[in-house]
Amino acid sequence: MTTKPPPIERYALFLEALTPDRIGELTEHCAPTVRFRDPFNDVSGIDAYAQVLDDMFDNLAEVGFKVYHTSCDRRICYMSWRFEFRGRPGAPQRTIDGVSKVRFDKAGLVIEHADYWDAASQVYEGLPVIGAVLRAIRRRLAA
Repeated sequence: MTTKPPPIERYALFLEALTPDRIGELTEHCAPTVRFRDPFNDVSGIDAYAQVLDDMFDNLAEVGFKVYHTSCDRRICYMSWRFEFRGRPGAPQRTIDGVSKVRFDKAGLVIEHADYWDAASQVYEGLPVIGAVLRAIRRRLAA
């Protein structure tokens, strides 16, 4: 008899293998009313979450997720991850490290996925004008 992996493991594997063609598989992992939040988005519903993923693939190149660790307490789980991408073809590879809080319902479907990562240091500081300002502010605060 084989046992089914825990929902967080199935979901993490799904995210690691995510491609534009596999976004439709969200329905296998998420409840219809799923809420997704990150520093740029706060959406509810599986269609809205799918749109966030569609937009990500439309606007970024060479997208990939790697989940390094998961930890659960009942139906609340956390996963640490790395997101790699290029802003456009030929641009340098970028990485974002973060943690997600993922809540599951009794059926093992995601009802909330909240990403936590530092947008200032991992995105904004890499931008030409605002990046210089943010780096200066960071240096000033550290002094």
